[in-house]
Amino acid sequence: MKSIPVTGQKVPDFALEVNGTKTTLKELYSQGPVVLTFYCGGWCPYCILELKAWEKLSPKLKELGLTVIGISPEGAQEQEKTRQKVGLETVSLAPDADNSMAHKLGLVFTVHPEVKAKYKEFGLDLEASQG
Repeated sequence: MKSIPVTGQKVPDFALEVNGTKTTLKELYSQGPVVLTFYCGGWCPYCILELKAWEKLSPKLKELGLTVIGISPEGAQEQEKTRQKVGLETVSLAPDADNSMAHKLGLVFTVHPEVKAKYKEFGLDLEASQG
């Protein structure tokens, strides 16, 4: 298993699309410190709570020159739904549809087939929404 980066450690550069604009992590770093938070998706109540907390903190963090970016395996359309659902105004979102960024950072895990089936019973098709 890869070593998961810790707070303050720079992660490898990668391309991403933040709020519909293509950029790189290196470009974002050039504007100041970046907070990356990886979340499962807008369907996850814990992730929604986390995004709301970042949104509440974000204006103060922005004053300090920090940029907050939420990254999930959901596509841009699903992320837009999440943005509206949560009321995100200052936290940016970036899709990682193939989980390549999460893989590079050692953050990907496999969901047991029984858990996938249970999610499907609740109307959540992980394979369709998460790749």
